Amino acid sequence: MEPISAINLEKPLTPRQYGKRMGDLLESFCSLASREGYSLKPYDPSRPLEKYQQLPHAQQKMILDAFVTYYQACLQALEEGGDLGDSDFKIFWNILKRLGLRPSSDLFDRLNNRDVVEVYTDSYLQIYRNLRFLELCSYPLDHVFSYQWPELFERHKHLNMELYGLTAEILAGKLKGSVPVQQETHLVKEVFSCENRSFWVEHNFISPLYSASGGIPAFVFSLSAVRVNNEH
Repeated sequence: MEPISAINLEKPLTPRQYGKRMGDLLESFCSLASREGYSLKPYDPSRPLEKYQQLPHAQQKMILDAFVTYYQACLQALEEGGDLGDSDFKIFWNILKRLGLRPSSDLFDRLNNRDVVEVYTDSYLQIYRNLRFLELCSYPLDHVFSYQWPELFERHKHLNMELYGLTAEILAGKLKGSVPVQQETHLVKEVFSCENRSFWVEHNFISPLYSASGGIPAFVFSLSAVRVNNEH
């Protein structure tokens, strides 16, 4: 596997090369994570990046570009004395700066590094996730980036519908600031992983991210999760 410094990120790619580049970057990132004390799997070696390469080329490129931005923000944070677990949210802030996004004024007081913190675009492309959830779930990284959330995890459908409704209001600017999510603690199960892990999840808040023009192209989502010790 190559370190990211050995991967020419400026070289234009043809769509046929997206899968190879994504695989190289995932391997490199997992190697970096291992040196930082994390055990992550880049992909299932029996069918590497299978789902990713089935996606439309435009979607593959969006996922690849988002991961490159995330990886570069990680490296910048490490150079600045941060850590890959993002306990001080250096990676998070680097992502926002790179993408020209501005948080709600109350966000800083709400962030907790013990929680799962994610950033999604208005098209529900994930552009940031701290490592808290990747420590809990058993999916390889290519699954996390290539599948939609409901394909990976299951819970009561009404909870998903409530969240979609709330995020739609956030993105439309109908709700201001960080909005608490009023849902009960509930069980979330992995759909098709080898380990079939389960988690108790409590949603904390959703918060808008603003562009320079004042639009809301993305949002922050925070939740608390505890793994259930599955019985076999």
